[in-house]
Amino acid sequence: MAEQQITIAELNNFRRPALKIRGIGGWLTIPAIGLVCAPIISTLQFFVGISNIQTFMPELTSDLRLWFSGVIDIVMIIAAIIIAVLFFKHRRSAISAFIGLIIASIFANLIQALINASIFKEVTIDSINPVIAVCVYATIWIPYFMKSKRVKNTFTE
Repeated sequence: MAEQQITIAELNNFRRPALKIRGIGGWLTIPAIGLVCAPIISTLQFFVGISNIQTFMPELTSDLRLWFSGVIDIVMIIAAIIIAVLFFKHRRSAISAFIGLIIASIFANLIQALINASIFKEVTIDSINPVIAVCVYATIWIPYFMKSKRVKNTFTE
């Protein structure tokens, strides 16, 4: 029986079928965790904030700027829940919705920092930190959602 020899060139030509990277795994788990935790944490912070204002600064409860800030919080919480549903159902629209949520978060945090500055007549690092944090988040995750093969292969419905 003659042995069949395989040349190195033939081995180099042999390729395994490409595996499609898909599903919520890898780096995609980080925004998934964020989409689950963000509405919960934001809701808790919202109610703690209301309680603190009623307790320590009751005169602010009639300030329309504060109410506007509260409306922004509620809208962002609802948007995050809707986008989380799209995300976990692997909807194609989840990609643009998630990017839109990040951009909306930048503007929401900026508006709330300006509202805080106008109410308290000062700009503090506590009001600027959320703006910086969401800008860093945007710099990482917007390009990832636009370029990632996993994202393209996961959100297909």
